[in-house]
Amino acid sequence: MSADENQAALARAVTQFNDPARRDAYFDLYAEDAIFYGFAPVPLRGRAAAQGFYAAVWAAFPDLVLAAEDVFAAGDQVAARYRMRGTHRGPFLGIAPTGTRIDVGGMTILRFAGGRVIERWQQLDELGLLRQLGAVPA
Repeated sequence: MSADENQAALARAVTQFNDPARRDAYFDLYAEDAIFYGFAPVPLRGRAAAQGFYAAVWAAFPDLVLAAEDVFAAGDQVAARYRMRGTHRGPFLGIAPTGTRIDVGGMTILRFAGGRVIERWQQLDELGLLRQLGAVPA
């Protein structure tokens, strides 16, 4: 696939991520054996591991919305700067629901093969998120 097609695949996935009725389709972006770096102390391996991770995130932030603010594509990779906004309504990382609206940014790099992501690197402002939730002093 071309860089433009890979970028379009990401745009479709963001739309699916933001629609609770279509969130399962979001995972079509990823190969079954995709590797996810930056989501945990060790890489998540496989689409099923990512589904479990996001199920916990969506349970904690059921209204979570993802916005890709800058997207660049070259060759088999797509890079994006993104923001996530939502309300903390369920337990997250041992933090009881606070009702706090969060707004947190991050960056991701996706590597595609055969029309699907086979590797993903992501960096989220986790400290900023924990500060917004009151788990770390400002």
